Amino acid sequence: MIRTSHRIITATVIALSVIVAGCAERSVVEPPAGVPATTIDASAATVTVAVQGFLFQDGDLEIEAGTTVRWENQDRILHTVTAGTEAAPSGLFDIQLDGDGSSGEFTFSSPGTYEYFCARHPHMTGTITVTP
Repeated sequence: MIRTSHRIITATVIALSVIVAGCAERSVVEPPAGVPATTIDASAATVTVAVQGFLFQDGDLEIEAGTTVRWENQDRILHTVTAGTEAAPSGLFDIQLDGDGSSGEFTFSSPGTYEYFCARHPHMTGTITVTP
């Protein structure tokens, strides 16, 4: 009788552990194969955009005011993240990404639409839409 009760308690504890582990909040979500990774960390209000293959992967974003966007260069060459358009840079930010592994960020505090591009490769463009 005691042995059976011990087994039931052990099985119950193991089952509850599995259930609790399965319900735990996850901070990383893996995208499906072939889909660029854009990381959104709600607790820190940071969004990461990969710069890869001469593109701002998932570069058109909608974020809330106060969110920081971090661009991470995954190419071996220099890129920039320059506010505005090639014809009319706004001067709001001009981030130099010196090669693979380099990064830079900007916090968008005011609602609006912000275009950006790479000054070295003007076909690389993106848009950040900031909501209140």
